[in-house]
Amino acid sequence: MPEADWNDYESHLVSDAKYGFWMDAYNNSPRERQRLVEALIEECNPGGAYVILAHMIDKGYFNNILTTNFDDFINETVAYFTSKRVRFFADDEISQFISIYGNKPNIIKLHGDYRYANIKNTSEETMRLSKSMEEKLRELLVNQDLIVIGYNGADYSIMNVLQQMKSPNCELLWCGLDENNVHWRVANLINNTSNSWFIKIKDFDDVISDFYYQFLEKSLGPVTRARKREDEFNRYIAEISKKVKENASATEINKLEKQEVVWDLINKTNKETDEEKRFQLLSEILKHDPDFTDAYMHRGFIYVNNKMDYDNAIKDFTEAINRDDKNSSAYRGRGWAYTDRGDYDLAIKDLDTSINLMEASANMSNIDKSVFYNTRGYYFLQTSRYPEAIVDLEKAIQLDPTYEYPYKHLAEVYYAQGKYEQALEAANKAIEFDRSYVSAYKIRSKIHMAMVHADLAAADDNTIKELEKNKVT
Repeated sequence: MPEADWNDYESHLVSDAKYGFWMDAYNNSPRERQRLVEALIEECNPGGAYVILAHMIDKGYFNNILTTNFDDFINETVAYFTSKRVRFFADDEISQFISIYGNKPNIIKLHGDYRYANIKNTSEETMRLSKSMEEKLRELLVNQDLIVIGYNGADYSIMNVLQQMKSPNCELLWCGLDENNVHWRVANLINNTSNSWFIKIKDFDDVISDFYYQFLEKSLGPVTRARKREDEFNRYIAEISKKVKENASATEINKLEKQEVVWDLINKTNKETDEEKRFQLLSEILKHDPDFTDAYMHRGFIYVNNKMDYDNAIKDFTEAINRDDKNSSAYRGRGWAYTDRGDYDLAIKDLDTSINLMEASANMSNIDKSVFYNTRGYYFLQTSRYPEAIVDLEKAIQLDPTYEYPYKHLAEVYYAQGKYEQALEAANKAIEFDRSYVSAYKIRSKIHMAMVHADLAAADDNTIKELEKNKVT
């Protein structure tokens, strides 16, 4: 790249400061600046390139995505278009849990999340990353190659780390529109660091399109591959059924036809996202196959979670347990239903059994285990056994730091104890990981009122109204 000189540095002095200067000039309240950013971002939607990027994340081409943007475009697109569950980090303290070498993708928001007032957008705030965030960035740069797209390098906090930590064993590919019109810090970094190059591009969409033709098109995208596998599976089942029917008795043929109907219903159920339609399909499955354990269990969760029909939920979970007494999820579901019905003695027995079976399972991930501890923590909350609730809910968070439910339940525990600062912190976490979580806004509104923050409580109440109006639950 062309060498950077003093004129380059001098010409950027004012332009570098404009963003932070105008943010600070707009309002000295972090909350008001956050509201401005939120108002701007909420009107925007991710483009098609984000969908392709989401599939590349799903396939494992990119496991660590760092961004200075405050939006949720990447994690929302991954959640909507793939089955991958990403972890995103915007909080200074929780960033210590980032595992950059794991199989799960990380989205790391270096300057915070637009939903909270702790985003960094003034000149002073963007001078340095938080200590824990900076440590994770340094760790990542030791052994990971880095592709930079859409970042101009004017931010001292990030460039300072890049200039100090860029390893000659790793590659830095800096994408930009014109090598003759880059920030002086970028030119200085690339020209004085081994294995670093400037890659000329048209725009972000163009780069992502190149990625698609280089990787995804050749190996079939996840959606295409899933459809192909489903077609192959159905074709194979049809061939087997045809061969068996040729030599089967009338009774056996009738049994095979019932099995085909059940398989068809299972395929439809797995594709269905509407809970009421899934409920109807599960009921239809049980008409044809009354011993289908998973159908009872899944229908039980719909009963307890969507219909608030605890009696029928308990019946379904009991049917599942009768057919598989090692089914930890069925015990958890029945314990949950007993809790909401007020049968606390029966609830704790089932919930303890569910956790014992879960811990004995060799195939359960930490994310799955977190759900079990959260459910028992919810039971302890409902029975006012707060110390035990805190132990289980903190265990759930330890197993999955991005799981929103235990944070909300923990907020309710601390609220009941009058520990409003701790309650507010937990409620903020719940909303950070799910900004459409109505129950979290409700408990946070109560906390704000208890802390005599009427304006903040009113803001949460307005958010609740908007979410409920749009039927977001």
